[in-house]
Amino acid sequence: MKDEKRTRFRLEPIDWILIGAVVVLFFVCTILPGLSPTWWGRCLWLLDLRVWPPWKCFVMVVVVLQAVLLIRFWPEK
Repeated sequence: MKDEKRTRFRLEPIDWILIGAVVVLFFVCTILPGLSPTWWGRCLWLLDLRVWPPWKCFVMVVVVLQAVLLIRFWPEK
């Protein structure tokens, strides 16, 4: 028989920070249209890729690459 060991998954502080950021962004994006339709329109305008200038696309690529590298090379304990 195989001697299988079960490992217990434990969330690290960075995991809690990322989960918290996702929850905050979710609630902000659900509450924002009701509170301020003007700001919601500006938020959608910022996210509309059809009107992005090249510099905004470049900055977004850099931010995504930094996030991926941070997640990939996060130091172990």
